[in-house]
Amino acid sequence: MHRVKLMLFAYLAAIGAILVATAVGVAIAPVVERDPQTYYEAYWNTIQTFDPCKAYDTVSSKMVEQCVEALYEYDGFDPNFGIVPALAAAMPEVSDDGLTYTIRLRPNVRYPARWSDGTWIEPWRDVPRHVRAEDFVFAFKRLADFHNASNLYASVMQDKVAGAAAFRAETESRDPQSWCYDDLDLAGVRALDDLTLEIRLERPFPQFIYMLIHACTSPMPVEYYRHYAVDVPTAKARAAGTIGPDDVLHNRRVMRWRVMGTGPYRLDDYQRERHVKFSRNPMYRGHPEVDGHPNGMGGAHPSLAPEAIMPFSVERQVYLFSRESLPRWYNFTLGAYDKIWFIPVDKFGEAVDRGNVSERYARRGMRSITTPRPTLETCDLDMRDP
Repeated sequence: MHRVKLMLFAYLAAIGAILVATAVGVAIAPVVERDPQTYYEAYWNTIQTFDPCKAYDTVSSKMVEQCVEALYEYDGFDPNFGIVPALAAAMPEVSDDGLTYTIRLRPNVRYPARWSDGTWIEPWRDVPRHVRAEDFVFAFKRLADFHNASNLYASVMQDKVAGAAAFRAETESRDPQSWCYDDLDLAGVRALDDLTLEIRLERPFPQFIYMLIHACTSPMPVEYYRHYAVDVPTAKARAAGTIGPDDVLHNRRVMRWRVMGTGPYRLDDYQRERHVKFSRNPMYRGHPEVDGHPNGMGGAHPSLAPEAIMPFSVERQVYLFSRESLPRWYNFTLGAYDKIWFIPVDKFGEAVDRGNVSERYARRGMRSITTPRPTLETCDLDMRDP
């Protein structure tokens, strides 16, 4: 019995020592080194793809949207989820029958000339390449390509865009390595000129403008895709050791880890399960009529002060991946992150008091933000199962 008591006291003493050491460690933990012009955020899951036409999950789409723009976007100042033009110059002109959308593009929107490491984007190098209507046509074709197997095709194009089903069926009958659509028209999407895009629907669908917010409809220049996606030697050519222009296959997977667009940031570095880093796109022109004028106190929202306007105040973004909730929380409390999404269950009572941030954390400048997360839930029943 005496021996049991000694073992119990030793066990409790060890636990107490660990708790004290943990408390002291947290109390005296060094401040995490941070770049004042960098935004840090922790994520619970990693990225599946950077390809806009396949970025379907929450994390992938969030990362892709740092780098690309679509024709329209939500107005961040409108609680009713209003829509404003992004790469479009204005809201679409819709025909009386609701079937034809004519969209004028912003002029002089330029793609980046270099990757973040300073190397040229080869298809155009230092020759300015501006957004053209044909880039959207190619993006829609990629979305409808059967072999790309985009999860977004059904919601954006199927039974909506004229000719989408015929285009998809034709690509299905072709060699999976065949990617060139020069001889194949998508009847419902046309470039009338460099700055005018026309989209025709199979039937009236007033919600279609919301489809034009998706990153999967962001423009992609065909020469960019041609250069970076066709670079995988055939097995026969690799074995022979001689690789010529006819010994290279089209590989859609190359686009999985590469992204280029006209958005506010560009991809700097991605290490799976660790982090993704972005830096400000020097070609990004901003949205003065939406964000407020870059010099402050202007635009459609004059209440914005200069320091409140993004992305001018944020030069870089770093997203760190951590699957475990408690390490994310502890790193957040040490100042490693500007934001985390979820409070661990074990720490909720410590962090939240009557619906607000507890005084302990409020004194450190922390605040909570609640946002609506609209979802659709389906319940499928197998009626063949007795």
